[in-house]
Amino acid sequence: MFKIKVRGYSGELMNNEFIDEDYPLIQLQFTARLVNVKVLKPEANNSINKENRNLLSVSLPITAFSLITLGESNQPAHPSIVGKTGIQVSPSMRHVISEIIECPFNDGLRMPYLRAKVSELLILVLSASTEKTGDERWTAAEKDAFYKIRELISLNLSQNYSIEVLAEIAGMNRTKLQSGFKALFGNTIYGYTLALKMAEARRLLSKSERSSLKEITSLLGYSHTSHFSTAFKKHFSFSPSFFRSGKGEELGQES
Repeated sequence: MFKIKVRGYSGELMNNEFIDEDYPLIQLQFTARLVNVKVLKPEANNSINKENRNLLSVSLPITAFSLITLGESNQPAHPSIVGKTGIQVSPSMRHVISEIIECPFNDGLRMPYLRAKVSELLILVLSASTEKTGDERWTAAEKDAFYKIRELISLNLSQNYSIEVLAEIAGMNRTKLQSGFKALFGNTIYGYTLALKMAEARRLLSKSERSSLKEITSLLGYSHTSHFSTAFKKHFSFSPSFFRSGKGEELGQES
């Protein structure tokens, strides 16, 4: 049975007293949005009871945390989160935090219940801290390829590149290209291309440009004027001709 100290915003929920042999401790401090993880040495013992600015604070010996988070290699997974700040609190974490704070037991089931919930919460934190972000997932060479594809699209709006062609240019398969592009730039290749084309269409239709629909159709890689007009209306909810009216251009500037 491992020792834990759990403190909610309204006071202590569970208080196992630590002795020198229990240290170092891991302490996880949960706010409404973030988790901060730090290591406590024996001289920090008095600060544990004063921690009242967080939604939840959980302290336990690092040896207990290691046992809870053993990986497949039988090595503790805790080094990946020790000292980390700013881990996002997920909906799953919030749910478990709520279950801890609102523990329904006051008898002999309280301690095993809280230990189980703390263990669940630690696993969720560890999982969130080791999950790679969109930018971390890719090598420098792969990220260079994604930026190269984005620039190629941006400079050649009259071309309609297929995913297969872009993947060949990037030197990777289409699945990696599509997932990497979206992870880095927050949009699909199709969505990014369409957004650029519609922004350019709006510029070309403005009072300062006044390009013809036929010219715009060609410049943006549409085979027929009707195809361009349909795409424009679907994107902006009004037609190119309406945009050319004073009211239409004002709406376009607001979008």
